[in-house]
Amino acid sequence: MRHRGSRAFTLIEMVAVVSLIALVAAIAIPNLGLRSGRATLNEAESLAALLTFGRQRAVMSGEPQRVIVDLDTQRYWLESLQVPTAEAGGSGTGWAELRELPLVAPRAGEAAYLPAAGPAGRPYTPASGVWLTAIETAEGRIERGRVALPFAWDGSSEATDVWIGTDEADRVILHLPPLADRVGIRRIDG
Repeated sequence: MRHRGSRAFTLIEMVAVVSLIALVAAIAIPNLGLRSGRATLNEAESLAALLTFGRQRAVMSGEPQRVIVDLDTQRYWLESLQVPTAEAGGSGTGWAELRELPLVAPRAGEAAYLPAAGPAGRPYTPASGVWLTAIETAEGRIERGRVALPFAWDGSSEATDVWIGTDEADRVILHLPPLADRVGIRRIDG
């Protein structure tokens, strides 16, 4: 009498399938909850990089810079203080045309902040579901409007905290120190 092969799974096959499912679940399930938290952290890192770049640019160029954060439109960008020259169509005189070097400061109103050249000067919008919620300065908490985070020619600034959050209540505080220290990022629990 011939015995036909059974159509059931062996114990080894069952253990292999269950262990593969457990491995996939162990990797995938924790990452599902971290997705919004990671988006908040990515946004904080992006803004921190722009603030660091603005500070470094102020020191390297010797010209004041500022990062504009628009809490109403949820955008931010870098601007630099620029003095118009005759070549750029401004009211100033080109240095080559002068017989004597003027030893006076430029008149008020001649210099203006303009968006920085390159990608840093283009408005950046945070990822969907991530919000720039508030900015805290020495004057208080600001939750609406445009806020300028200025850097003097030496890279110094006011101590400032930028609050970033998501719809899922993940929150991060980005701390801009007054001197050339590193921009800090701190996650706020629950």
